[in-house]
Order: sequence, then structure tokens, then C-alpha cells
Amino acid sequence: MIYDNYGRPLINLRVAVTQRAWIKDVLEEMKAKGIPLDYKNGDALHYLHWEKDLSTRKMAALCRVKSPETVRYWMGRRGIPRKHRLEAVIEALTLYEKPPFSGSETEKWGMLGFVLGDIHARKHGRAVCVSVSTTHRDMIERFHDEWKKYGHCGKYPVRFKDGRYGWRVYCLLDGSSFNFLLHKPNRIPEATELFNPFLTNLSECEGSWGIYDDDGCIEFRFDISNTDYGLLKQIGRRMEAEGYHPLLYLSKKAGVKSKREIITRKNCYTLRFERRAEVISLAERLLPHTRHKEKAEWMRLILELRDKQYWEGVKDRVLALRNKIDEEVKECVKEAESEYEKNHIPLGSSL
Repeated sequence: MIYDNYGRPLINLRVAVTQRAWIKDVLEEMKAKGIPLDYKNGDALHYLHWEKDLSTRKMAALCRVKSPETVRYWMGRRGIPRKHRLEAVIEALTLYEKPPFSGSETEKWGMLGFVLGDIHARKHGRAVCVSVSTTHRDMIERFHDEWKKYGHCGKYPVRFKDGRYGWRVYCLLDGSSFNFLLHKPNRIPEATELFNPFLTNLSECEGSWGIYDDDGCIEFRFDISNTDYGLLKQIGRRMEAEGYHPLLYLSKKAGVKSKREIITRKNCYTLRFERRAEVISLAERLLPHTRHKEKAEWMRLILELRDKQYWEGVKDRVLALRNKIDEEVKECVKEAESEYEKNHIPLGSSL
């Protein structure tokens, strides 16, 4: 049996045997140091968070508090700074070498395409941290492929607001030479050799390829969705000048609750290409630059079916690819959930 500093048995902590070991060690160390297990005590909060590197969720469980917010409140009252999970990871990465950016304009615009999509870039001390949350293993691999030569990449499991699980992937970069990632460009590149990698990387984050049943016939579609209306409008105009006919429209309105009970904070817009010949042309154009395996599979299938007309003859291949991707996502989420639960103590009414 494991007891806290007040002699109360910790019998309701639903944790693995390996986790019970560190709980016992922490409690014994606190008792030896004369630190009470009290979520209002500054010494206890500082010891658990900074010396034992426990998350506020674990601290709440140990102190029999139902919500980590209570622990965070008292940390603020006691003047104890809180280290965020990503920041704690980043602190450990400062020892890794961070080579400077190559200076290549092609590579630069490709990276900016990423950052204008899902990739988040922020300043951290003298470094620049890039990160993304995802449930797709292909996106994790693509992220590593993009940044690994410039810094150490890693990941850790997260639980999203809607209760789903996924991965947070990150990399710490040289702060001086990668400073351009922090400043959103007010224009898209004009030169084709720069625009293609920019559009490719943006589409790897925000793009969606699809093959659908249109009243018995095959419909090809390519969408790029983003909250930046001006960005999509510039891309649309650029593509119109090249003979394409995209449609730009409001796809999600701010303040609307999704099926997963998440309220959209900003308007989301979609730039859609649905003319058959134009989608095929875009697949031919972007496939040579694409390093995202899942997106590449869709493009290859579109090109393979370019001469097909009827849905019934291709339905099985399309559904097989959809199911394959769905299963890969489920497996990735399952792995994230398993890893997350190993490192987090579930909170319940009995704590």
C-alpha cells in the first residue's frame, strides 16, 4: 500500500505498477525533506513541478485535487512560474547543434508554405521552435524530413480539446538564420521555381485531394483551406493567370460548433479546383515535389484514373485507399493514447 504524508492510502490512483514506484519515491522524498503534500504550499508546488518535473495534472492527482486548474491557480498565488510541456522539452534540446539556414530561396519559400499552413513557428529564447499537432504518421515523417538537418526533432503525445489523442512534433532551430519563419510574408512568390515548392508544402498541410461519385461518374477535386483569406485570394489569382478556374468560398464560419463540439474561432476559407483537367494538371505539377506519402498516394491514384469515366469501375480502389488511410490514423491515435496514458494519471471523483 502507498500512503501520502498524512497517512492516507493512495488506493484510488489508477496507474500502472511502474508508475506507483515513482509515486512512492516522491512521497518518501517529500516526507524526508519535511515538505507537506499540500497543493496550497509553495514549497510543495515548487518541489513537485521544478525538482521532480511533474505536470500540473500529476500534481493534482497526488494532492487529491480534481482539477489541474486548482494547482495552477495556487502556483500563481505563490509566485511559482509554470513550465509548459513543450518548453520543458525545448530546454533539454538546447544542447543539440542547430546548423544555420542554407540561404536557399527555394527552400525558404517551401518552409514558408509549411508555416502558413499547419506548422506553428515561435521565438524561444535565441532559438526558433517549429511544431505541429497531428494524427497522421505521414505528417510526422514529413515534418522530420523537412527540419531534421537543421535541428533535433522529437514528439510527445497530446490530448486535444475534443478528447481525441495525437502527437505534438517539434524542432528547435537556429534563431538568427530562421528568423524569417516568424514573419508572415504579405505576398506569395512570383517565380515558378519558388511558387511550386511553396504551393506544394502549403498543400501538404492544408490541401485535400479527393475522388468522388458524381451521379455515377468520377469527380476529381483539390481543396486548399486556410483562415487567411488574403493568402488564398493571391493564390487563386495566380492560378487564374495560368488558366485555372478555382472557386474561393467561406467553408467554416467563426463561432460555429463542429461535430466534435469544438467552436471555430476564425472564418475558414477554401480554394477549390474541381475541373477534371485542372485537378489532373495540378497532380502532375505537384507530385514531383511532394514528400507527404499520403498526399502523393492520392495524386498517383488520380493520375492512374485520369482516363476512367465511371465510378463503379474505380469505387473499390478509391474506398480501399480511404480505408487504408483511416486505419493508419486510428493506429497512430491508438499509439498516442497509449503513450499519453503511461505518463498521465487519470483524474476522477475518487481522487
